[in-house]
Amino acid sequence: MRSRYHTIVLVTILLFLLQSCSSEHKPHASFYYWKSTFRLSKTDSSYLAQLQVKQINVKFFDVDWNFEAGKALPVAEIRFTEQVPNELSIIPTIFITNRTMVQIPVSQVSDLATKITTKIRSIADSNHLSIKEIQLDCDWSGKSREKFFLLASLVKKNISRQSIQLSATIRLHQLKYIGRAGIPPVDKGILMFYNMGSLDGRGTDNSILDLNIARQYLRRLKDYPLPLDIALPIYQWVVLQREGQVINLLTNVSVEALHDTLHFKPITQKKFRVRESHYFHSLYLYRGDELRLEEISLSQLQESADLLNPIVNQSEPHILFYYLDEKNLTRYAPEDLQKVVNHFR
Repeated sequence: MRSRYHTIVLVTILLFLLQSCSSEHKPHASFYYWKSTFRLSKTDSSYLAQLQVKQINVKFFDVDWNFEAGKALPVAEIRFTEQVPNELSIIPTIFITNRTMVQIPVSQVSDLATKITTKIRSIADSNHLSIKEIQLDCDWSGKSREKFFLLASLVKKNISRQSIQLSATIRLHQLKYIGRAGIPPVDKGILMFYNMGSLDGRGTDNSILDLNIARQYLRRLKDYPLPLDIALPIYQWVVLQREGQVINLLTNVSVEALHDTLHFKPITQKKFRVRESHYFHSLYLYRGDELRLEEISLSQLQESADLLNPIVNQSEPHILFYYLDEKNLTRYAPEDLQKVVNHFR
């Protein structure tokens, strides 16, 4: 009797352990590459190696609406100046402006799908790249949804013959308002966990990443019908405002430059007012202009991971950092980014 009891207890413990192991996520680190020239620096390569990155999403080109030509045209095509390392898989990512999908007639969508897949194949072949997945990045709206979904279905049909998967980016508002936004006809999605607040600073101190705003959108993540990878921000920018209006976004501005008390008066820790009119990063700033630094701390990334982990809807999610660039990487040690990825276990 005692032996039977011990057996039951042992089986129960083993089942519990197996269930615990199976429910644990196995996340993989990855990056977006968003430059017009593909060239990995030593720092880039070092981070990729230390984080054991096996694939990155590379923007191949944009698709924008040309009003003069009356059709969608590719712009900002990437140029490869070096061979992609053999151990690194490339996912071509195509950024499609929402106005393209608003303006394009339904009759032109099929031709656009063909041209997109043909151009991707041309770039891939000329650079000896084997493609297993293609990603469409479009912040579609109610006015463009049907045409974007048609485009996605046609691209998917074109590439399925080569056993290539299709993915699409998913914004937070598209996650929350599923009924209005719809579900794109793709194999998987990538949740863009950034750019969630108003650039003018209304209701937030950081439009890139604000967890108070994010929490309002995440209730439906676990039930989303597509498996979702997660994209997290590691970039920073400075928002330039004049008389309350957003004038420009400045990138690659050091924190030290904003602490130049001769030209800037601190309003808060992240907000500065221009004392005297002057040129700054090729822009002319007027007295009274305001600059707001928006950056992402390691603790914010870890909090984001903690918030997302319980509701991640696949066992082996890719955690993509946006975007791969030396200036972005210098703010985080490789082991710090690995800790963020590990928070998804």
